[in-house]
Amino acid sequence: MKVYDEATKAVPKHEKLSMYEIYIARAVEILGIPKTRGIYEQVIEFGLPDKDVKTMCLKYAEVEKSLGEIDRARGVYIFASQFLDPRSDVEFWNKWHDEFEVQHGNEDTFREMLRIRERKEKSFFLYRVTYIFPSFPMTNFVT
Repeated sequence: MKVYDEATKAVPKHEKLSMYEIYIARAVEILGIPKTRGIYEQVIEFGLPDKDVKTMCLKYAEVEKSLGEIDRARGVYIFASQFLDPRSDVEFWNKWHDEFEVQHGNEDTFREMLRIRERKEKSFFLYRVTYIFPSFPMTNFVT
């Protein structure tokens, strides 16, 4: 397993996701599904660019759900939410809402998911207004 761990550090960024997927697949074969937690946590926290974090978080949440660890799966969704704009990453938010909270949640966890989503919508909106729109030339819109 050490070879796979070293390989994930040696490959270029654009190949990291596929290398981690190979690493996890081999870990499942050799060590079993529960032993992949450490790998998933390493990947999500340190190993990937933000755009690939969503992919791994969804896979990790599915693993936790399959092991019956609903609270851990919810924690993965909460962690991933910091990277994902609800307006542009609809797949993630629908999966958390429709396929997770509706099936495994209760009124409180559902409400918490909605609160997190609303906070993320506001924070991504403020980011756009603060950092993207000021650099956009508005002279074309003045009549």
